[in-house]
Amino acid sequence: MAMKKFRGQLTVDFEIEVDDSVIERCLNDAEWRQNFYQFNTPEEVAGNLAYNLVHNTSCLSNLDGFADMDDDLLKLKKERWDDTDVEQVGKRRKAGSVRYDKVKPARRRKAKRS
Repeated sequence: MAMKKFRGQLTVDFEIEVDDSVIERCLNDAEWRQNFYQFNTPEEVAGNLAYNLVHNTSCLSNLDGFADMDDDLLKLKKERWDDTDVEQVGKRRKAGSVRYDKVKPARRRKAKRS
């Protein structure tokens, strides 16, 4: 079976709500920053969290440095996938566009608390 290469770009528009306690941990907890990420702005925090929510279909408690935090402290409010242009590598014409605006991420299950 022959493999074909494709290259494209996928854009997602999102809106998330992040609890102040999550942002404060990321920006002001020196030990946390030493062990995980060194964010400088709330926007950097929100961007990283949104990436993990959308791209990795994760939840807050599954992310490094947040296992002890409740998933309700981070909420994905809106998500819209834009059309994606995809082209086959080595070809001059576009193979077509794929619509991702109707695609929803897998349903996230809340972790069972003991």
